Amino acid sequence: MRTQAQLMKRIKRNVMTISRSKLILSSGFYRANYEDKLAARLKKAIESNYLSAPDKFGILDDTYALCEACKQPLSSLLTLKDVYRKELDFIVL
Repeated sequence: MRTQAQLMKRIKRNVMTISRSKLILSSGFYRANYEDKLAARLKKAIESNYLSAPDKFGILDDTYALCEACKQPLSSLLTLKDVYRKELDFIVL
């Protein structure tokens, strides 16, 4: 089992690898429903500004869509939006 620090380091390393390559290929439409523990780690990554603007937008968009489809409670979206309080990038907002 990995510690939180190890997972955050891995998330940061993966994000940095993607950011460096500047190449993101996608061939489908997917929604991500994160488990509570991973969602908490992603919130910390968002607050620490480890993620790119498109990644931050994608997490917010997925959460909104899942709430709209009644797959997550609305409280999960509101809690997530609180993390974006200091966000200045218009792409995310």
